[in-house]
Amino acid sequence: MKAKNKILYFLQEIFIVVIGVIIVVSIGKYKENINNQDYLDKTLKTIENEIEFSQIDLDSVLVRHLKLYEQLDIETYSDEQKTLAEFLLNSGEVQVATTQNVSL
Repeated sequence: MKAKNKILYFLQEIFIVVIGVIIVVSIGKYKENINNQDYLDKTLKTIENEIEFSQIDLDSVLVRHLKLYEQLDIETYSDEQKTLAEFLLNSGEVQVATTQNVSL
């Protein structure tokens, strides 16, 4: 009878430990999912901000390049011949858009 009681007690203890481990693992996975979601939200917000800043820069470059194109169109039909360097110096040169690289 004592051996049977010891085995039963041993199985109960193992069962309690296994349940505890399962609970701890579940809590760990839950916390990891929350952290992953927070990281994803932060990453998406950073990308959104980077796109907004880049769009502003691109818009300003587009305006300048459209003016440059119009000036080039006018100069094409002009009787006066200019070099490309002279044309660029007189028309405000070419502007290059910059993009921001924001690290997480």
